[in-house]
Amino acid sequence: MTNTQQFVDKVSHARIPLNVAIEITWRCNLACAHCYLPGDYRRVPTKIKEMSLEEICEVIDQVVDEGCIWLSLSGGEPLFRPDFYEIFSYAKRRGLVLMVSTNATLVTPELADRLSQWSLFVLEVSCYGVTENTYEKTTRVRGSFSRCMDGIKILRDRGIRLFLRCPIMKTNMHEIQAIQQFAHEIGAEYSCEPTIYPCLDGATEPCRLRVSPDEAFALELQTTSSVRRLTFKQRGKLFHCNAGRLSFRIDPYSNMVLCSMLRFPCFSVRNKGVAQAWQLMQGLREQASPWHYKCDKCERLTYCDICPALSMLEKGNPYSSVEFFCRLAQLRAEYDSKQSL
Repeated sequence: MTNTQQFVDKVSHARIPLNVAIEITWRCNLACAHCYLPGDYRRVPTKIKEMSLEEICEVIDQVVDEGCIWLSLSGGEPLFRPDFYEIFSYAKRRGLVLMVSTNATLVTPELADRLSQWSLFVLEVSCYGVTENTYEKTTRVRGSFSRCMDGIKILRDRGIRLFLRCPIMKTNMHEIQAIQQFAHEIGAEYSCEPTIYPCLDGATEPCRLRVSPDEAFALELQTTSSVRRLTFKQRGKLFHCNAGRLSFRIDPYSNMVLCSMLRFPCFSVRNKGVAQAWQLMQGLREQASPWHYKCDKCERLTYCDICPALSMLEKGNPYSSVEFFCRLAQLRAEYDSKQSL
């Protein structure tokens, strides 16, 4: 076991939230077809107000007190907030390592100049294609491709570290190699993932954009040259990831949730504070898998991306299997078996 693994095991056992995500807004200037946030969430402010700048800064203070080191600022589109830089710079002054998830279309030279003064952060840019037609089939906003490319250039010219995240869909799978090449050309790391999720309200329209499991597997081998294995999965546990042990998420309205996919139960940090809400999360995180949970008994468990949150969104039942992930796990396991002969 490496020193890093030993460290992670220790803090996981102690439930220290090293990695926290704050969604500072759900509003967005794009209308991406695959987005798991329903359109109403992204465009119309709810009756409950988003956290103010002061409230977000207070939350940042509290997550630092709980042991947070890495903070993700996301949305929606976080740059949609006029006070984005104030939030960013406050988190940096508190000593946090930051990742900002953005579509880059709202990046300006002035903002990039201010961001470039800081170190230890990365901008994760959503990249849906390297041609206007492909990109805007996803965003459904004219002119968004050129604004994204302009934003990337502005950031790159200032030496800001970029990470391109590409969700693989039917509409862009023909450009995956070109996206990889583009990432190499601009000196950016990248990730191409075939997992498309239903909306948080249960709508399954985004799933129509999924490539088939067989296509997803072929692209996985093409982009990574290896089979995905989730060796940390343990039988008898309902949750296998680090959510609720090393990480949690807070939405724009102050609700602490386990992860981006599982929104209930939630605990308001406005009312309870971060420390108390974090303790309340423990009961949810430590649930054992029930006797009838078929996925826990599957021989391909460590090849499968399924989790209770995805099952709940897609099937309305946290214990249901999802055909897409079953087939993908089968292909991975069969490939690994052949390679070991």
